[in-house]
Amino acid sequence: LDTIALFDGLTPKQKDVIAEGLFVESFENGSRVATEGEAAAAIYSSKKGDLKIFKGGKVDPKGELVGGTASGILKVGDIFGDQELLDEGKYKATIIADGAC
Repeated sequence: LDTIALFDGLTPKQKDVIAEGLFVESFENGSRVATEGEAAAAIYSSKKGDLKIFKGGKVDPKGELVGGTASGILKVGDIFGDQELLDEGKYKATIIADGAC
């Protein structure tokens, strides 16, 4: 948690409480981590590997993103979904693993 700016300013004890509610997920190259328009269910941060950000496009029956425009890259330690989760909103972009994450 020390590498994630969202948690800056918290005491070690507060970080320990948050850490108890965290879990680790692994994603293979090309896997969809979050989908634009779906209800936000988690805040994500990559410990390893980059994540590509896409706007638009559709998810086909195989679960793959078709179309869409690449709009950025999330690097190790970057987070996404925080504002959407806090606002009980929807993801504003589709996030795809760029390598194993």
